[in-house]
Amino acid sequence: MGWWHVDWVAQRLRVRNAYVRGEHSGEGKSDESTRRSLPVADEAVDVLKDWKERSA
Repeated sequence: MGWWHVDWVAQRLRVRNAYVRGEHSGEGKSDESTRRSLPVADEAVDVLKDWKERSA
């Protein structure tokens, strides 16, 4: 995962790959199945921001 997968403003993680039959895949049945986002709790965003600053 790269930091570009984090939408800091919307507090969401963008998912662009799938795990299919034991392997990572960027392909799915449609763009909708491989491109989605997940909400991130406030506390988790704070931890991610701290981690990003320390890893720069």
